[in-house]
Amino acid sequence: MTFKMRNHILLSGCFAGALLLGGSAHADVSDSKQKKHEEHKPKKEKAATPGVENLTVLGHAARIAPATVPLDITEPTSKTQSGFLSNNIIPLASIDDIIRFQPSVYSQNPNGPGMGKAEAMSLRGFQDGQYNMTFDGIPFGDASDLHHTTSSLFISHFLGEAQIDRGPGTGSTIGNATFGGTMGFMSKTPSAKRGVSLYGTYGSFNTRAGGIKFDSGKTRFGRAFLDMQHEETNGYLTNSAERRSNLMFKDVIDLAPETTLTFETTYNKEWQYTTQGATLAEYAKYGKNYGLCNDPSKQCYYGYNPSTYTSDFDYVSLKSRLASWLTMENQLYTSGFEHDYTESTDASQTSTAANGVTFDNSAGKKVATYANDIPGKHADAKFRSYGDTLRFKAHTSYSDILFGVWADVQKDRRYTYALDLSKNAIPVPSKTGSAYSYDISDLNTTVQPYLEFDIHPWKGAVIKPGVKYSMFTRDYDATINKSTKVPMKDT
Repeated sequence: MTFKMRNHILLSGCFAGALLLGGSAHADVSDSKQKKHEEHKPKKEKAATPGVENLTVLGHAARIAPATVPLDITEPTSKTQSGFLSNNIIPLASIDDIIRFQPSVYSQNPNGPGMGKAEAMSLRGFQDGQYNMTFDGIPFGDASDLHHTTSSLFISHFLGEAQIDRGPGTGSTIGNATFGGTMGFMSKTPSAKRGVSLYGTYGSFNTRAGGIKFDSGKTRFGRAFLDMQHEETNGYLTNSAERRSNLMFKDVIDLAPETTLTFETTYNKEWQYTTQGATLAEYAKYGKNYGLCNDPSKQCYYGYNPSTYTSDFDYVSLKSRLASWLTMENQLYTSGFEHDYTESTDASQTSTAANGVTFDNSAGKKVATYANDIPGKHADAKFRSYGDTLRFKAHTSYSDILFGVWADVQKDRRYTYALDLSKNAIPVPSKTGSAYSYDISDLNTTVQPYLEFDIHPWKGAVIKPGVKYSMFTRDYDATINKSTKVPMKDT
């Protein structure tokens, strides 16, 4: 009797496991074997044993792979698809939290997922600024050094897909640093069904976030959605609180059976107390999550180190089939970024002996010294890009011809000046007579025309010869140059 009960429990467990895993189970016992088995049992057991019926359970395994490989690639490429983003990534996650599941990608965010910018992000060993980054096919980044501030960009709830190309690309790959690879992010496609969805999360370090998404469904004004999100957190690091708000609107209008017009805009604003690292001695003394201190008499005081990041990305796209063999896509866009911040001279400094502010006059003579005052600076770095991507694709019997151009103009302004943070953050003139360490404006222009042939010598094979010309100019105008501290103009 004991053997019979264990056998019954094992059969039930296998059946439940098959249902939970979404796989399939098939139990089939032939009549002859069943009859032979019954003959060896006592009569009481024969009467109590229920008959076993044929059973088939069908299901589908959830597609939760963090990376999938497209079948039409010519370079090492992988994708993070929408199913993985929605089921495994928190809505407030930044782009660095999304791509870290991809091969050859490294990212580290000291203050926690989605909080603060990634201090170290690389692709195949190339650091940020040495690889390309695109949003809906449009390259973006700070033209001064091509870097990206991850926490001020798109959150995962706005994205439908992320693709990592670990090669330099082909002739039609546009961008300023494609030699290190390309991280491509695609926004969500508006739903054809009307609806409202709420989402939220709560986690460690008093992290809380919530959002709402409105889907218009299919209307005469197109298919649109509006997605808004807000999050707040104390952060993993001490005294490193953060607030962040994000908004995205997208509308896709069908002008004709094979012509669509798309409007898209995003706005992101983040406020935080920014850490600048700590020493090993400080980690040993205060703990491994030490960020900033809570003592106004020291430079490490969190109140001296606030930062505000603001960014937006907007475009209008027209996509059409001009002929049976020719398609066109044109994207007019603008994107902006600003980092406005104040910080002490050394935010990792926990000793009051490092304090002290000296005021000088225009003649370079010392006017006053305040030994206990907190030295610091205010800085602002911002840029605005305007551009256009124009792409054509012509189909012939033996090849596809891709040709187009990317043009971008970026206006950049950045400056910083010294402060006495103990005296209501008043400017502190140096020996040059000015409080400014630098004051720079520059205009950066990029033009990249390209031509590529996708030749199909036989079915399943493709050869991709191509050529791209890249022109980049920088018009530099500094009232106070960063290194020489004197005016400078150059191209």
